Amino acid sequence: MSATCWIVYADSVVTRMTVWSSHVDDLDIGRALYLAHCAYESRMKRSPPERDITIAGKTYRLPHILGLRHQLVDGSGKTYDMSEGELVRTLILGMIFSGPKP
Repeated sequence: MSATCWIVYADSVVTRMTVWSSHVDDLDIGRALYLAHCAYESRMKRSPPERDITIAGKTYRLPHILGLRHQLVDGSGKTYDMSEGELVRTLILGMIFSGPKP
């Protein structure tokens, strides 16, 4: 299954791509963000903007993304938006739960 995905960075650069996902009814956000990062670097010849977020004394370095929109290729034509706050929460949770195991 593929979804069309748009990611807007803090410097107003938008990446748009089709992202294949094994999830039938959702977007693989990690894959979309990785591909957007690569597309940004390829086009702009530099890394995308980043920012530091500190939570409970731990600082995370994250890409500064303002929003993500994706449209599933399921015939419905619906688009799904994810705000900056939702993205930050998703990225931090992904980093916490995919980190080294004790």
